[in-house]
Amino acid sequence: MNRQVCATYAAPDRRTALSDVAAPTLVLHGSEDPLIGPEAGREVADAIAAARFHVIEGLGHGVLQPAWHELAELIGEHAERGRTTSTRVFGARTTTRWTEPWHDIGK
Repeated sequence: MNRQVCATYAAPDRRTALSDVAAPTLVLHGSEDPLIGPEAGREVADAIAAARFHVIEGLGHGVLQPAWHELAELIGEHAERGRTTSTRVFGARTTTRWTEPWHDIGK
């Protein structure tokens, strides 16, 4: 765990680059993460225009089996909402944007 903490603190700030993310994004964070608190996940979601944020109660830094069902539901819902997006093509690139604004889920 010490390597992860050191790597986290040594990494450059990526929040500015996150503002360039146009893809619908689901940011999931464990409420009991001892390395990176949920407020960091909130900052990531806030930096991405098409992001949704959800805290999974009782989850730490790893994804443990008791959380699998909730994670699968959240990811499935996120993927299903992606079916209702509009697509814009710029040359060979396709950018998908949500058709509605997002708010926190489950909170």
